[in-house]
Amino acid sequence: MKLVRDARTLKTKAIESLRTAMTAFNSYDDTGRVTSVLMYSQHACEMLLKAVLVQGKAKMFDKDTGRAIGFERCLGLCSAHHQLTAEEAAVAEVAIYRIVNRVGEKRV
Repeated sequence: MKLVRDARTLKTKAIESLRTAMTAFNSYDDTGRVTSVLMYSQHACEMLLKAVLVQGKAKMFDKDTGRAIGFERCLGLCSAHHQLTAEEAAVAEVAIYRIVNRVGEKRV
């Protein structure tokens, strides 16, 4: 299936984030390694979910706030409309999103 332009852009961003996460993971510098890997991995997952939604012609912006939808909303929409299973959504949410938030809370 040929991807629409916006979906291709989001896929490219996801790949770039994964490459950056791998670079941070393999880096000699230990400072901020965990935070960087988790943040870039979460971003990559979010961009891939948004690519799926854009390919399915879903709206990426919330009408009330005028901002792009977030990671949790992407998980919900992909689960509801694009055959993302509950197990896959749970892995993405628990393994990445909650850990990123926990790491962010510790640094504040």
